[in-house]
Amino acid sequence: MLKKLTLCLFALLFITSCAKNTSELSSEKEKSVLATYELSVMKINNKSIKVPKGFEIILFDDNTLSYKGCNVGFGSYQKSDSEISVQISGLTRKMCEKNLMDIENTFVGAFRGEFKTQTSGKNISFINKNSNFFFNILEK
Repeated sequence: MLKKLTLCLFALLFITSCAKNTSELSSEKEKSVLATYELSVMKINNKSIKVPKGFEIILFDDNTLSYKGCNVGFGSYQKSDSEISVQISGLTRKMCEKNLMDIENTFVGAFRGEFKTQTSGKNISFINKNSNFFFNILEK
């Protein structure tokens, strides 16, 4: 009997210590999606790389971003009128087709640092400072 009572008290204590205060939940701000883009064209050192459908970049209102391809990545960005600075913080490492993994590794490896941007309608072009990495994204 004492064993059951001790076990119940421990379980109750554990559950209540892990629960989050509902006032804390209501004060948290949900981030909103500003835009979702699909990667459409990618060039490195003037070599075009065919990008399959499904590679996306999602920008949120709190200056965070998400990357979705074979894997999922996340990071932050700072944007001005004609420039954007990107920092990729993490990326899952799921095994995919070799071709997709190669494209993704190339993109994620180059999608860091500062880029000049040019906007034309729903299309945005990114050019890195060395002008050796270029890609287009199209707003969905």
